[in-house]
Amino acid sequence: MNWFLASGDAPFFYPEQIRALSWLPGIMDYARGFGESRLPILWLDYPFQIVTKLLSTIGLSWWVIDKLLWVLVFGLAAYASYRLARYVLENSHVAFLCPLIYIGNTYFLLLFGGGQLGVALAYGLSPYVLYRFIKFIDRITINKEVSSIKYLVSSIQNGLWLALLICFDLRLAYLVMGAVLLYLATSIMYRVLSIKYEKKILYTLYFILYTFIIPLLVAIMVHMFWILPIMMVRGGASGIIDVLTNPGMLKFLSFADFSHTLSLLHPNWPENLFGRVYFLQPEFLVLPLLAFGGLLFYEKSKMSKRNKRDLYFFALLGLLGAFLAKGAGEPFGGVYIWFFDHIPGFVMFRDPTKFYLFIALGYSVLIPFTLLQLAHVISIKYYVLSIKYKNGIHNTLYFILYTLFVIFWLFTIRAVFTGRVAGNFRPLVLTNEYITLKDLLVAEKEPYRTLWLPRADKFVYSSDIHPLLTGDSLWKNASMGALLTIVDSPEFPKTILNAGVRYIIVPADIEKRIFLSDYRYDQSQRDALIEAVSKTGLQKLPEFQQVAVFENPIYTFHAEIPEYVEKQEYWARVGLAICIVLIGWLLLNFRKSIAS
Repeated sequence: MNWFLASGDAPFFYPEQIRALSWLPGIMDYARGFGESRLPILWLDYPFQIVTKLLSTIGLSWWVIDKLLWVLVFGLAAYASYRLARYVLENSHVAFLCPLIYIGNTYFLLLFGGGQLGVALAYGLSPYVLYRFIKFIDRITINKEVSSIKYLVSSIQNGLWLALLICFDLRLAYLVMGAVLLYLATSIMYRVLSIKYEKKILYTLYFILYTFIIPLLVAIMVHMFWILPIMMVRGGASGIIDVLTNPGMLKFLSFADFSHTLSLLHPNWPENLFGRVYFLQPEFLVLPLLAFGGLLFYEKSKMSKRNKRDLYFFALLGLLGAFLAKGAGEPFGGVYIWFFDHIPGFVMFRDPTKFYLFIALGYSVLIPFTLLQLAHVISIKYYVLSIKYKNGIHNTLYFILYTLFVIFWLFTIRAVFTGRVAGNFRPLVLTNEYITLKDLLVAEKEPYRTLWLPRADKFVYSSDIHPLLTGDSLWKNASMGALLTIVDSPEFPKTILNAGVRYIIVPADIEKRIFLSDYRYDQSQRDALIEAVSKTGLQKLPEFQQVAVFENPIYTFHAEIPEYVEKQEYWARVGLAICIVLIGWLLLNFRKSIAS
């Protein structure tokens, strides 16, 4: 069966589309609309394109590739969160709970369900990148000497990991570096206060250079393939600003309230319907109690001073994430708006739910710590038994406590097991009609466009000679009622003629997310749209039953390439050359340093 994890934003490729991918970065996507610039998302699009083409070249089909990518997401998130928790908690037994919390929370599950592959990969890698930076900062804090070649090598390695994180999602990389900067500031204060005055400035400069500036410069050099076109071509940054920022949407997208964010409960859980906020489920209120309750046992903990300091950092990170994830909502919503207007780079977060990363990072460390301290307190209460049975009472107590927590956690996400969470939890099946439609388009070499009303379904085929248009491309933000009026108007044939449209297609709506009425699928809307297109006199192809395909016999195809595209592609290739030379040089020097 041809089933795919392709719901929501998850990509899908036919073999013909993978073969058409280039090994070099391309600025324009000619398969969409009248040609769309890929520069705003080239930081993700090009690395993903290379990986997809490489895996396809060694013989893997997209059916296998998309499964491997999602397995990578879960494996990466589990490993990275475990490494972080083990380092902070100094306990490998309780650290195994961290992946459950970090992967099993509602935010990550909706990332998977919504097919947000890039964000999910960045989410999975974030704990490991944060772990490397924290460990590196701690090493400098403890040691007196900082101007060492070993520190430089580690700093460059951290820059490469940061560059990989940026490949997945620029916004989450920004958040991770924000967390690093916060940890760096607290570490500088701790270390600087303990050294002589005349060394404070020099030490602080070394600290910032090795832990922040060098990694950031390395990451920038690696990403020159999209940074150079933005810098060197006038107007090159406008696209990325439009895609990642939109101040007017800020208040609209701030639909999470503080009770949801503090409880690590995504406001769209469980059905993930955009704009629909569900009531707070009371069992989630236990999570902040478990997260911050362990700090009551802070002084009695047997952890080192460094690890105790780290706990306060993660508590601060969790609270900061809960406050910012609600966006412009109350309380103190004006703070987020001020950050949005004044802090460089903060404009990328018109969707405040990205700050759930901070909450997940904080809680995945704090909750296991609380459980560990609870087990320790209970064991002290039954000290006589612990002596009599030695370690047996401890092991049994830990097992019971951890098992109860796992059962409780699975109860909080029970919607996954009851089938209420859709998306990738219900893989999509590639229907034969979409394959037939793809074969039809591949066989015809004459250029034309296809128009999908109101928008494209999953499994849609498009190419450079058969670009894809949607109703939103031609009529901005047209409602279903407005679209029916447009189709029935005398201007409709002229519009599709000038747009070079040969086929007008009403999708099957496999995910049941296009034709909605009050957040529920409404078949009558689709039937009304098909009937409206039928009345225009366009011929309906009889071989398609699930997908309604109408043929327009008269069309005029034209495509315009903006003048700046060639310049952008030139600088993208120059940036790629810089990236390859840098990585090659670093690998060569790392090999020499290891050999010596």
